[in-house]
Parts: sequence; structure tokens; C-alpha cells
Amino acid sequence: MYLNRIILVFIMILSVSCKDIFLKEEKNTLHQILNEEEIDYNSIDAYPLLPECKKHTNRVQQKECFYQKLTSRIQNSLDTNSLELSNNITGDIMVIIKVSAVGKATVESIIFSDKESLPKLDSLIYASIIKLPILEPAIKLGIPVNSEFLLPIIIN
Repeated sequence: MYLNRIILVFIMILSVSCKDIFLKEEKNTLHQILNEEEIDYNSIDAYPLLPECKKHTNRVQQKECFYQKLTSRIQNSLDTNSLELSNNITGDIMVIIKVSAVGKATVESIIFSDKESLPKLDSLIYASIIKLPILEPAIKLGIPVNSEFLLPIIIN
């Protein structure tokens, strides 16, 4: 009877220690797989989409549609509102737009060297982005992610 108990304890210890050996092998295999696949965190698999850009299936066409439609919406907003220019201004405005993982577009910053000449410019750009519908967010590895874009606007 005493010998049966010792054998039972020995078998239990042996089975518990074998489980750890198998788990260590699984952990090492998973670690090797993750190290073999390097994930590029600076790129996305699919760009955010405006509703009118959903018809495009090609990734490049979707990107071009997104930039064109977004630029035209901002341009239309600037055209419909008269901007008072103190002098002839030409140049580029860089707008950094963030699209959240839920599809909400916001202006992160506006880079323009001569802001004093166009004091209403910031508010018009912010207003045009606020009026955007909810976008389909950017996708990375099948998951919606936040994304930021630099959108150039040329003033003539």
C-alpha cells in the first residue's frame, strides 16, 4: 500500500514536469514564428475610404480617390468662402489629417508660413474636415487602425 502511494506521487510529479517541457517547446516555436515575420508598423494594408471611393478595388486607386476627394472638398470649402488677401499670396499649405480607427477625421495641424495673411484659413479647413462623413478607417492586418496623412493644398 505504501509502495503504491510512492509510485502514484512519482507518476504525478513526472506528468506535471512533462507538461512544462511541452509548453516550453510551444513558446519557443511561437517566438520563432513572430521573429520570422517582421511587421511594418509604418504602412497600412488599406487606406481610409470616403463613401464615393468604395467602388475602387485597387489599393492605388483607393489612395488616389481618397486624396482627390478630400482635396476637392477642402478646395470647395475655400472657394465658397471668400478669403480676404492682404497681398498676392501663393504657396503650399500642408494639412496633417488624422483618421481614427472608428473613421472620424480630424485636423492634427496646419503648416503654412504666412498665416497672418489668411486668418480665416485654419477655421475653414477645420470646418471642411468636420463636415466629412464617417470614413472607413485604414486597415492593418485586418484591424482598423488610426492613420495620419499629409495633404498638400496649393494656393494661387
